[in-house]
Amino acid sequence: MVPTTIRTTAVVVVLAFSLSEDAAPELPNVQTERPASNPKHSANPVLKPGPADWDAFNVLHCAVVRDEQGYKMYYTGEPVPPGYAFRSIGVALSRDGIRWEKYADNPVISPSRNIKSDEFDNVHCHLPTVLHRPNRKPRYQMWYSGYQNNGGNRIGYAHSDDGLKWVRSPKPVLGYGKSGDFDDGSLRCPDVLIHPQTGEYWMWYNGTRPGEHYGPTGLAVSKDGIGWEKRGKLSEDESRLLDGAVVYDPAAKLFRMWHDRGSAINYAVSRDGLRWQDHDGPPLIQPDQPYDRGYCQAPTVLYDPPSRSYFVYYNGSTSGEPGSGRGCGPRSPGRRRA
Repeated sequence: MVPTTIRTTAVVVVLAFSLSEDAAPELPNVQTERPASNPKHSANPVLKPGPADWDAFNVLHCAVVRDEQGYKMYYTGEPVPPGYAFRSIGVALSRDGIRWEKYADNPVISPSRNIKSDEFDNVHCHLPTVLHRPNRKPRYQMWYSGYQNNGGNRIGYAHSDDGLKWVRSPKPVLGYGKSGDFDDGSLRCPDVLIHPQTGEYWMWYNGTRPGEHYGPTGLAVSKDGIGWEKRGKLSEDESRLLDGAVVYDPAAKLFRMWHDRGSAINYAVSRDGLRWQDHDGPPLIQPDQPYDRGYCQAPTVLYDPPSRSYFVYYNGSTSGEPGSGRGCGPRSPGRRRA
C-alpha cells in the first residue's frame, strides 16, 4: 500500500555536462574523465504531475529519446492515493528537449488493475527505458518493470512504429533469478543500449532478494531484445551503480554511467561495460533547488556527439521523506526509489 500523504515528484534537466578534452588513458581515470557540471536549467522542473488523474500524484523515472520529430520523454505516472497507486507509462513530446507537451492519449502502457489476475504487470507498468532505431523494425523498443500484486517486478517488453501506439508482450522477457540469486525477488530499473562492438542488446538492471527494495546491479545480454541471458551482478550491493543510465562515447571509447548515490547522482566510467570506476569526490548532481531539495534520482542521459555534451534528466523531489512530492527535470541524482 502507498502512503496517503500527498507528495510530488517532477522531471528536471541539467544542460549540459561537457567533457574534458584530455585523452582517455589506457585504464579510465574517472577523475580525468569526469564531466564538468553546468547549472541546472532555469526552466526546471520541465515536467510536472497532472492535470490528468493518472499522473496527478507523481511524474518520475523518465527515458528520453531523440527522433525525427524532436524528443520523446517516456515517464512513469502515479495517480493520487489512497489505495494502490497503479503506475502507468505516458509520453511527452518536445521540439527542444525543454518545453514538453503531454500526449493527449496518455497513458500509452497501463496495468489491468485486476489484482487477482496472473498478469506479471497487473499493478504497475513503470520505470521505462526506450531505444529509437529509425532504420530498423520495430523503430521503437521499450523495456519496463512490471509489478504483480503480492509478487515482485519483472522486465516487460513493448514495441512501436511511431513511439505512441505500443504493442506489449504478454509475458516478461526477463524474470526472477534462481532461489538464492541476487535477483530472485525483483528486477527493476532496466537501462538498455546496443553494444558498439557486438551489436547485442545490453541491459543493466537492479536486482533484489525478497523483501529488499534495493540491491546489486546486474547485466543481461540479448541478440534481439526479447530473449535474454543473464551475466550476473556487477556490484555487491546498492551502494554502487544504482539505477544507472549508460551512454557509450565513441570518441573516447568509454561507457559512461550516471547513477544514484544517496540523495544525489554520481558518475562512473568503464572500458567494457563490466568493470566500472566510480568518481570518489562530491556527487555531480546534488539537491539544492526548491524542486529537488529532497533528493535527485533516476537519471536518464542523451549524448550529443558534435559538442561531446550530455543532457541529463532526473527525478527531483521537494522532500526526501515518504509523502513528499516529486517531478522530472534536467539534471539531478538520487537514490530514493518508488
